[in-house]
Amino acid sequence: MGPIRRTAGIEVTDSDLRVAIVQSQFGSFRVLRTAEIAGFASMSEEAKRDALRTLVKRHALHRMQVY
Repeated sequence: MGPIRRTAGIEVTDSDLRVAIVQSQFGSFRVLRTAEIAGFASMSEEAKRDALRTLVKRHALHRMQVY
């Protein structure tokens, strides 16, 4: 069995922020979960920070590679 890796991809659109958590093993990929923060671009800096902090805690992104 090869190593199982979990990776988080972040996409910033015109107004939203999207995150996808992907698991890979032997060259095959599987999306485990996705999350979206609607209206991210129009939030204040403090609200953005709080929303990202909540997202990181909820999905344990600090233990993953983030691209």
